[in-house]
Amino acid sequence: MISFILMKIKNYKDMIPVMLIMTAMTLVFIYIFGIGFSRTYVPKLAIVDEDDSLISQMIVERLKSHKAYEFYLGTYEESIVALKKNSIMGVVYIEKGFEGGLEKGEAPIIFYKKGTSAELITLENTLDGFIAEVIGDKYFAKEFSKVLVTNGIAKTTQDIYGELIENKDSYTTFKSHSSFYEKEEWVKYDAMKSTFTGFLLFFSMFIIMFGIGTIVDEKETKVWQRQLVSPLSKKSLIIGNLISNFIVSMLQMIFVVIVSKLLFDIDWGGSTLALLCVLGAYVIAGTAMGLFITGFVKTQQQLAAILPTIIVATSMIGGCMWPVEMMGSKFLRSFAEFLPQRWGMDGLSKVILYNGGMGEVIKPISILLIIAVVFLLASIIPYRKEA
Repeated sequence: MISFILMKIKNYKDMIPVMLIMTAMTLVFIYIFGIGFSRTYVPKLAIVDEDDSLISQMIVERLKSHKAYEFYLGTYEESIVALKKNSIMGVVYIEKGFEGGLEKGEAPIIFYKKGTSAELITLENTLDGFIAEVIGDKYFAKEFSKVLVTNGIAKTTQDIYGELIENKDSYTTFKSHSSFYEKEEWVKYDAMKSTFTGFLLFFSMFIIMFGIGTIVDEKETKVWQRQLVSPLSKKSLIIGNLISNFIVSMLQMIFVVIVSKLLFDIDWGGSTLALLCVLGAYVIAGTAMGLFITGFVKTQQQLAAILPTIIVATSMIGGCMWPVEMMGSKFLRSFAEFLPQRWGMDGLSKVILYNGGMGEVIKPISILLIIAVVFLLASIIPYRKEA
């Protein structure tokens, strides 16, 4: 048995290019999606204030204080050139006579943009809100001025509006207080770690399934049939394939973990034992599922056509691409409960994201092993039919 396992491991040398590609893709994708997309992006926009009035200055200050966007003052010509070069997302143009236009119920603010996006729509709504607020304040000052004049107090609309704007921030309509109880040992959610976990399980599944899929190649070359009449029993052949595939797949995943630690300084949690146990259970479940699938496949061409579709579909449903809870279909969420990826993500998340130990990963490990047993028992059906 040991000699057979060692021979199977040596035969994996033909898969080294594939393993290197999958390992490299795991690291590349984590860089693109985990690091590249996690960097804070703040849309940049220009403000052209040709009115330079008290009201326009207030709007400029309000816009510049907006945390979701980066505003800066510029000239009309420079801002339009920057917009054409895609250096900025848009230009907020406050025309001359803006303050006078408010007296007539008009607000001559022009927003120049290229294309349409969620950020631009949100910004337009923000501008509309600011303008509505300014018009409301102006209307209040105008009506309040009439009341004061009626009562013999000489106050112009401009005087009241100026005082309103000047003291607006000092008035508090209502005040609320909120607090959040947080323990020191709590760990905040890390999007990069979650992304890396998903891609690690996703690409490793290719190695796991195509590794056990070498049985199909042996069937095509009649090596499998010759092994069946050898002193080794069919049970020993299957166990030998499972063990050899487990060793190779685990080494590949451990290699990815080590390299990611060196390149990206990934913190893999506080329990190395829990991490290895989850990875080991995931490899066992994935290998068993691959063994079940290869039992119904006759050629490498069929395997190459079927496995990628199955791996991508089950990884998406199992939560490697996005949380299972985000899926709207109740059927898909229920189906995910039977997939190795679902519980691999659950176990690794508890270890990597929340510093869980063996106590926290007993459930996902147990379910992964149950999935493995179910697939192994189901594999008896196709393999029993062989001579």
